[in-house]
Amino acid sequence: MNENKKTYNNIFKSIFIILGIIYLGLFIANNSGYYSFTMRNRKALTDEQIKKFEEDVKNGEEIDLNNYLNAQVISYQNNISKLGYNVSSFCEKLIKHSIYKIFDLFSDLIEK
Repeated sequence: MNENKKTYNNIFKSIFIILGIIYLGLFIANNSGYYSFTMRNRKALTDEQIKKFEEDVKNGEEIDLNNYLNAQVISYQNNISKLGYNVSSFCEKLIKHSIYKIFDLFSDLIEK
C-alpha cells in the first residue's frame, strides 16, 4: 500500500511541476511583450495593405479585394483536438444529465 501511495504522490508532483512550468512559460511570454509584438506586426501589415490600396486607386488600376486581404485561415483541427472536443461534449452532456436527475430527486423528496 505504501508503494502505491508513493507512486501517486510522484505522479501528482510531476503533473504539478509540468503545469507550473507551462504557467511560467505563458506568464513570461505575456510579460515579455510577445503578444503585443505580434499584434503590432499584424497592424503594420494592415497599414501596408491600406497604402497599397490607396496607390492603386490613385493610379487607376483595377481593384480586387483579394489582393489586399491577408486572410489566412489556419485550421488547427487534428485528431487530438477532435478527441478533446468529443470528450468535453460527452462530459458536458453527462454533467447536465446528472444535474437534472439530482434536481428531479430533490423535487420528488420535497413534494413527498
